[in-house]
Parts: sequence; structure tokens; C-alpha cells
Amino acid sequence: MKHKTLPIIALFFLSLITFSCEGTLVRTGREAERLTPVTPLEEAGDLTGKIVAVDPTEGRIEIKTVSGKTSWVHIDEEARDQLKSLKPGESVIMSMDVEAVSLQPPGIEARGPTLLGRLTGMVAGIDRSEGLIEIRTKGGGLDRIQVEEKAKGELNKFKAGDKIVVTLRMDATSVNQEA
Repeated sequence: MKHKTLPIIALFFLSLITFSCEGTLVRTGREAERLTPVTPLEEAGDLTGKIVAVDPTEGRIEIKTVSGKTSWVHIDEEARDQLKSLKPGESVIMSMDVEAVSLQPPGIEARGPTLLGRLTGMVAGIDRSEGLIEIRTKGGGLDRIQVEEKAKGELNKFKAGDKIVVTLRMDATSVNQEA
């Protein structure tokens, strides 16, 4: 389990790299005759490491991963009560999600925290009711991203075919002490 976290961490800190795993198959625009694998970025997997510091006022913890890298991780509102029981030095497993915190056309300065990176590409599809956007990246990959509640209104600025820069944030949806 611990060895699976290294590739996930590398993905988070290298924007514009897409997963090679297969996801849900969709048909889009000109590609209606072929099926395309989609990477669901909103489900990023688990992150394992030792707690370095806990910052309950900001809703985040600093974690040292098995690779030795230290990073601050934002904790989802629903999981913040778990911060009370965590102490530096404890080993934890965090379930991670990736959300879009800002959607901008290229050339406009991106807003919001860049706790993960930015994804640049072309809008392949939008599900406004679910707050999902699909981005076709330069390398041809198709990424499905959940848009943060506060940024869902920005979905109305885009349609399929528009160029877009998406600012991403990594959140922990749960933090559990490792046995």
C-alpha cells in the first residue's frame, strides 16, 4: 500500500501529466465514432505519511510522505473534526480528492490557491448539474474534474471547444491513523 503513494504524489506535483489508467468511457463531439478513456481526477487515491504539524485554524496538516517529501494538505470541511485527535509523529492514511478551484481562459491570471497545479487544455464537456468538467489536454488525454462549489458559477463562462486553464487543489476527504 505504501508504495502506491509515490506515483500519486508525483502526479499531483507535475501538472499537465495525465494518468494512464482507464476510466469511464465517453463519446465526445468529433470523436463520436471512437471511445475515449477518461481519467477521473476527482478520485486521487490514498496518501500515507507521518504528521509533521497540525493547523486546525487553516484546516490543514503538514505531512512527510514515505518518499521524504513534506507538504501541506488541505482537509475537507466534512473531515475537519478529525484534526482534533491528530498529533505530530503519528502515521496516517488520507483519502485524497482533486477539485478545480478556478476556471479561466488562457491569458487571464488564474485565481485561487495553487496547492496542486494548473491544467491547460480544451473543454471537451461540461455537466453543470454535477459540477464536472472534462478537459482535453495537449497530449490528447481527457481528464474529468470536479469543480469546487464556490467555482461552479464559472462553468457558465465555457462551452465545448473553449481553451481553459484550471487551477487544481488537493483535499483530504478523510484522515485515519495507520494501524
